Amino acid sequence: MRVGNAWEHDWKIGGDTWSGYARSRWEVKAYEKLMVPAGSFDCFRVEGTIWRNTLAALAQGGVPYQVATVQVTYWYCPEVKWIAKYASREQASLSVPFIYSESVLTRYSLTN
Repeated sequence: MRVGNAWEHDWKIGGDTWSGYARSRWEVKAYEKLMVPAGSFDCFRVEGTIWRNTLAALAQGGVPYQVATVQVTYWYCPEVKWIAKYASREQASLSVPFIYSESVLTRYSLTN
């Protein structure tokens, strides 16, 4: 992983009563120090967008179509070998407000 790397990821999603697909685009934007409750780490800041399209069959026979967009930023820290912070902003459709979410690493210890 290095600053400037970019990639795309496509996948199918679904369950018993719904189906769809998702596409995402990611780019490593920076290598920076991040402070979280678990400590201070040098991390790659990765930014991306996920576009998700789903169809869900309703009991009434209708088939609503939903397009969601999710903006994601996460910090991958080589020392931790995992993500130390994950932040997202999602909007299920243009008529609903954004949903914001953030997770941070609260504890970390090395194990052999």
